Amino acid sequence: MFNKYAPGLPFRIIPESEVIGSPVYHTFETQKFNLNKLFYDVPDGYLFYPLSDDVAYKVLLDAFPDVEAFMVCAANFKLTKEFAIAGFGTARVTSYVTILALNRKVILRKSTYAASDETIKFALGRVFDATQILPLCIQATDKAARKFEAWFSKEMQK
Repeated sequence: MFNKYAPGLPFRIIPESEVIGSPVYHTFETQKFNLNKLFYDVPDGYLFYPLSDDVAYKVLLDAFPDVEAFMVCAANFKLTKEFAIAGFGTARVTSYVTILALNRKVILRKSTYAASDETIKFALGRVFDATQILPLCIQATDKAARKFEAWFSKEMQK
């Protein structure tokens, strides 16, 4: 994300290790955000900050006075039935990828989505092999990221 998009943005990107390694960054883990960890998974060292909570990012910006802006990426997934008959069928994963860049205001908020090419089989309406989900998530996220890259490349040519 940082290598592909940072050169086209109107601010300098500092290494993410400087941000997530900062004690200041870790002081903003609040109970409000902790509850959301039940529904969201973040990489080791990162904290959950909702993309829709611009106030949280403004507080974070205040904590890093030398930082002009933050850039965040998130992916959400949805498992959708494609076909079903008598409790048996197939489902596909859709990935919604959002890139958010903001300083005191939102600079960029762009979401793209794509469905996996492959499907999983389910029985009895909800029983399926969970190990088959992750590859479909990766496949759908790669497709959504390529859509974002195409949009971003087109925007940078303007």
